[in-house]
Amino acid sequence: MITLLQRISELPEDAVKAALHAKERKHRLDVKERRRQEQQKHQEERLRKTLERAQAEPKMMHGRKIVARSEPPKMSKDDSKDLEALAKEEEEMRVLFG
Repeated sequence: MITLLQRISELPEDAVKAALHAKERKHRLDVKERRRQEQQKHQEERLRKTLERAQAEPKMMHGRKIVARSEPPKMSKDDSKDLEALAKEEEEMRVLFG
């Protein structure tokens, strides 16, 4: 190990820098290629799952079916009852307050 370090120190500095730069560049390209392959593999897996879901038989629904509910009956106001109640209330007011 020591001999390697001595030999590196004996080489021209430009050559060492160029070699390190080339090594770093190769490493970055390798990482980039590995990441691209992983991404492609992931995309293929997603596509495979999608095709399986598309070709699979439809899932059966379990449980109770949803029932359509009718609207509640509309309340009709009887004006005659309202008038009778109003008249009765007025009569009570006259009796009580004179």
